[in-house]
Amino acid sequence: MARATGQPHGLHRVDDFALELALAQQPSAQHQLLTLLAPLEARPDLLVTLETWLRVDFNYAKAARALRIHRNTVDYRLQRVGELTGLSVATARGLQVLTAAVTVRRLRAALVVP
Repeated sequence: MARATGQPHGLHRVDDFALELALAQQPSAQHQLLTLLAPLEARPDLLVTLETWLRVDFNYAKAARALRIHRNTVDYRLQRVGELTGLSVATARGLQVLTAAVTVRRLRAALVVP
């Protein structure tokens, strides 16, 4: 679980992965969340931008540096994510759902969850 979520190796508490564990046990919710990201499959740059921005804790400057793009490009891409998914990173609900969807995507990729 630590590897799948990008956490350092070592001893972790179950509480550290409460969201991931809850999502891993809900195949129907996983499917629905992954469906929300489907429009981004044709635009991998948007998906990578979203994942990076989440990984750097919503820091536009850090995301821009990590992606080697201008900060405004990060903002533009995240707006496009909202347009394509119907979920804006500027709202609490949009951010929660997109974060959960990206988490499921990471779990599936790292743990090969059916």
